[in-house]
Amino acid sequence: ICRKYGVPVLFFVNAAFLGNHDLSMDNLLAYIANTFGLSEINAVAHEFGGPQQPVLRSRKQVTSEFIPTLPTEQLQAFKRQLAAAVGVNIQQLAQAARLYLRAEQLRELASSGFEIANHTFSHVHCRILAGTHFRDEIDNNKSILESVVGKRVRAFSLPYGSVADFTPSLEQRLKSSGHQAAFLVESRTNTDSTNLYHLNRVSVHSASDAALFGEIQVLPRLRATRDSF
Repeated sequence: ICRKYGVPVLFFVNAAFLGNHDLSMDNLLAYIANTFGLSEINAVAHEFGGPQQPVLRSRKQVTSEFIPTLPTEQLQAFKRQLAAAVGVNIQQLAQAARLYLRAEQLRELASSGFEIANHTFSHVHCRILAGTHFRDEIDNNKSILESVVGKRVRAFSLPYGSVADFTPSLEQRLKSSGHQAAFLVESRTNTDSTNLYHLNRVSVHSASDAALFGEIQVLPRLRATRDSF
């Protein structure tokens, strides 16, 4: 549809999942919650969070409140232990689900005029990044994507889109690594004066044309007006 009507598109990609050799934390959590229930997730979270770890009552709570508290090394350990606790092989599950693009599909998108952009290597909350983790998640992902599509990666989108993840260290790293723009998901309008490292996106959840019009035309303008006071 976008190609037919000449709509410019940015695809924000995590290189870790190209070819379906791994699952993102979000997809693994969804699979385990739907198949085994939240009790299994809570059991492993309790091991990492300690006796003060509150009960997680929804998958959204796991993603928005528990996962961001884990340093990078613990995050990967949590993912491995979670899979082991329910007896699943992450790579086999990824191959069976085939949720993600293959490298050749990504090249086809790029050759069709669509732009490929950075979304971290493994879809992490950027507030936990420090030191060499910037290289692993941002620089490495940019390099891999550029080698796959043969074009420069210019833009970055924060996983989960929260301003809480847009730290001064992250902004500095993006600028020094050649990124020219950064996107958040604050569902507000962009103007000619909008900071290129604070561009807004709109998450669309509507089920009707009227609701879609409200999400992409009305509500962003109302939020921008509200925030101007």
